[in-house]
Amino acid sequence: MKKIIYITFTLMILKVSAQDQLSISQYMYHQPFLNPGAMSSYNNWNGAVFYNNQWIGIDGAPTFFGFTASNPLDESNAVGLTFFQDNIGIDTKTDLTGDYAYNLKINNESNLGLGIGATWRNMKSNFNKIQVNDENDPEFSGGIQTKNFFNMRFGAFYYRDRFYGGLMAPSILNNKINYDNGYNGKTYISFSEIHWLLQLGYQFDLNDVWDLNVSTFVKEARGASVQVDLNTLLSYKDLFGFGLSYRTNQDLLFLANVSFEHFWKVGYAYTYGFNKLSTYTSGSHEIILVFNMIKPNSSKIIIPRF
Repeated sequence: MKKIIYITFTLMILKVSAQDQLSISQYMYHQPFLNPGAMSSYNNWNGAVFYNNQWIGIDGAPTFFGFTASNPLDESNAVGLTFFQDNIGIDTKTDLTGDYAYNLKINNESNLGLGIGATWRNMKSNFNKIQVNDENDPEFSGGIQTKNFFNMRFGAFYYRDRFYGGLMAPSILNNKINYDNGYNGKTYISFSEIHWLLQLGYQFDLNDVWDLNVSTFVKEARGASVQVDLNTLLSYKDLFGFGLSYRTNQDLLFLANVSFEHFWKVGYAYTYGFNKLSTYTSGSHEIILVFNMIKPNSSKIIIPRF
């Protein structure tokens, strides 16, 4: 019984923090998924599909599916579409976002992409999944409840040869469900409650065939400790790569990817935790498929995708 209570309590806490902080491991392969400003760094059709299955072995553990696609209209403007669905326990959150990005050319070597997105959000709770001793218990007789919301996101993405830096807010508005008196939704704005994400990356040339890619990803949210990802990835001729990531919430990630025809990349990530939750799970798995229709006469500037 204590084990069940502990896992349930853990899932409740992580559910609250996960509403706007998706646990994506391979975000570095396709930054526009989190940062609409990064769409400006592509010169043709591009996109990615993600699937993440967390905490294998725990019923009701988070699963995540998402895809994004974007295309430049010209040298300065780009548009895109992003979809994701996040499931944990009885709750499902679905986002569909239309994005726009403008590319500001700072000089011949540096660019700044500014992006904004408008989001339709659906939040659903399936109380039928809860098993209770008394089926007539009024506290758990809500069936399936759902609410629709509007939200927005913002992202800035600076890039130059072998370096990038991004700052983004995945949800500018706050969408909340109140369970105290029915199933009621509310939307409000509070700048102190906006979750901010920061990413930095650089690519080092080791020799003619090997590159070392290093990056970091910082998540900041009110009421939660700052989480930092430290990533290293070795890449061979842009054909395949492997590496490690460490999260300050005591997660170690093993990364591997392979590219085909310079247009497609398939990546896999395995996450092993060193926290108390690891006693009950064998880890987490994530798969990503990335496509980038590179133009034959594209710029010689190497834009990092790691």
